[in-house]
Amino acid sequence: MKSKLIDISGIGLCSSMGGYQDACAAYRAGLNRFSGHEFMKLMFAGEEEPAPLTVAGVSTLYGYESIGRTIKLFQQAYKDLLNNRKKPLPEKFSILIALPEPEEREIELDVPWYANRTEKLKSYMDTLLPTLFKQLSPTFSEMPFQIVFGDRLAFPRILQKAQDALESEDTEHCLLFIADSLLGKEDLDFQLEHNMIKTADNPVGYIPGEGAAMLLVSTATERSNVSMSVHVLMDKTTFDYDDEAAERESWMGKKLFALYEQCLPKEMEAYPEFIIDLNGQEHRAQEYGMLQVMLKSRYPDIPLPTEQVPALGFGELGAMAGPIGLAIILASIERKYAKQRHFIISLSEDSGRRALIKISV
Repeated sequence: MKSKLIDISGIGLCSSMGGYQDACAAYRAGLNRFSGHEFMKLMFAGEEEPAPLTVAGVSTLYGYESIGRTIKLFQQAYKDLLNNRKKPLPEKFSILIALPEPEEREIELDVPWYANRTEKLKSYMDTLLPTLFKQLSPTFSEMPFQIVFGDRLAFPRILQKAQDALESEDTEHCLLFIADSLLGKEDLDFQLEHNMIKTADNPVGYIPGEGAAMLLVSTATERSNVSMSVHVLMDKTTFDYDDEAAERESWMGKKLFALYEQCLPKEMEAYPEFIIDLNGQEHRAQEYGMLQVMLKSRYPDIPLPTEQVPALGFGELGAMAGPIGLAIILASIERKYAKQRHFIISLSEDSGRRALIKISV
């Protein structure tokens, strides 16, 4: 298995808990935005029965909705990137963007209902990119760029593209853009209608969130602060959504375990630290439980792995699940509280796709 050495020479984050430094510090401290108030009573005496959760979209004033929301998230992540680097970006770099499918986030596009996927995505890009690049920096429009649409696997795909570009010496730097939001009004209505959100009467849902990340990935140098070996593994096979048996089977742990088999040695003394995308949904918990059973069968003498669950602090972030996991790893390395030097970010999509990002520093 060949891994590629790269530098993470800059990171910017926009999240419910702040930028990169504040958010990762809050996560490490066990803080999140979902805790009940320590003193305030949440109900009157005698009314202890849980009530359904009231869900409302974030304010849509001043265009903070849909495409405008994505641009605002990227603006905050870019500002955080510059603050963390404390120096300008390189003069030349390639841009790689990962975003969810606009239809998956109920984003309205100025196209007829019968338009095909290519036409819809072109309309989305033509609306988003010129304004986004103008708001961030006029020079961005002069850089070569690629955009990938998808869910959790969108990030490992552009990370792999960045590795390939650096290895082939096409460029020395790649700037990765990733953003996702599940807090738009129409999207929240859709999630409620399909019982995806955690409420008092639906305990196996998730708490939706939003965020954006920018990562400057560069060719490894001796002067780097954080150099890491990164290996991306993906299973892109899907199932027919009408095939309920195939869907159930996809969550039984076998697909994910097959990727772990490829990236873990036959003999080892301890597991890497796992960063997993559990979010409260029953099928994800089932998959991780089955994975542990299979790992125990392969490594009977090793204690079960320790894991980090970013959704406990940040909520469900969709395409941002991978970048949040990487940010947590980077913070633990930079601040020297990482317990080990090997990590695996695990990503599972409802479509059946799976990915692992193995990181060694």
